[in-house]
Amino acid sequence: MSFDMEDDLFRARAEPAVRRPAGAGNLVATILLLILLIVVGAVLSFFVILQQTGIAACSANPAVCDHELLGVTTWITPAVVLVGIVLSIVSVGLRRPASQRRTWWVPLLGLGLTVIAFVVASMLVAEATRGATG
Repeated sequence: MSFDMEDDLFRARAEPAVRRPAGAGNLVATILLLILLIVVGAVLSFFVILQQTGIAACSANPAVCDHELLGVTTWITPAVVLVGIVLSIVSVGLRRPASQRRTWWVPLLGLGLTVIAFVVASMLVAEATRGATG
């Protein structure tokens, strides 16, 4: 039994995978996720503002609520959404034509960070109004 050097048993490494360029579907997915990021960001920002109406409980004793913290929580979620939008546009505009890499994950990451920012802002609103509500 003889072995030929061209035999598959002696092949140290398979052929390198050929990377397919990102197609039009990637651009469509990126744009749709970007639109979803904007809509979810607007809705969650509105929910944070609705949660801040709990400051009405502070009217009897204004010293128990942290008004500065409430002011900060107003901008947490919109700021993260804005960063996600800017990074998505930059990734599509700069990175995609040059490298043809997939960019749909950038707005998806922004969407995840927006949800996390909303949770953090909600916890901070609850902390800022804790003295008035319980």
